[in-house]
Amino acid sequence: MRRQDLLEEIIQHTAAGEYTRTNRDLSNLVPRNGFNDLHSPDSIPVTAVGLIRPPSAPRAPFAEGEMAWRLIRQLGFNYLSLTDLDHREGGQGLRNMLRLFVASDDAAQLRQIDSLIGSKVKPVTRRLPGSGPIIYGRGVQCQLTVDETGFSGISPYLFGMVLEQFLTRHVSVNSFTETELHSIQRGRVHRWPVRMGTRSTV
Repeated sequence: MRRQDLLEEIIQHTAAGEYTRTNRDLSNLVPRNGFNDLHSPDSIPVTAVGLIRPPSAPRAPFAEGEMAWRLIRQLGFNYLSLTDLDHREGGQGLRNMLRLFVASDDAAQLRQIDSLIGSKVKPVTRRLPGSGPIIYGRGVQCQLTVDETGFSGISPYLFGMVLEQFLTRHVSVNSFTETELHSIQRGRVHRWPVRMGTRSTV
């Protein structure tokens, strides 16, 4: 390998980071050519700094009109039973809940939510996790069914992981959830282990 090629290989770096900006529309002023998007006020030994992916476009808050009232009503979910989620056929209650967290113009995420075609909750008895003595307890098993055609060729596994964490946060610390994700194309995709609830009993 030539010395010049070796130096170029050493100098080229990629930095990854997650940032939350609260300065409204200023992110639209950042150049987006992927080569010299950022500039340093000081002299640094680099030719250019480019963004692999530009900042996302700002979105207006949802706190307006009917959406604001739906968000306020969602706060009461912390005091409801998980069985209230599937009181409508096909998990409509859970789909309505998830739509509160997605922008109305995000077609991909709305399509994934609409792909949740089933939601069932039933009481189960399982061994509780822990390194101490063997203890059994009562909890809820949440069976979620999705249609993978709405995921554009990607696995619904990540979608299931998010829902598993979401459901756990709405179960009291004295109970647990056991979430299963099913697909109408492949059957059971995954069963997550028993996870103790995190909601306070007070």
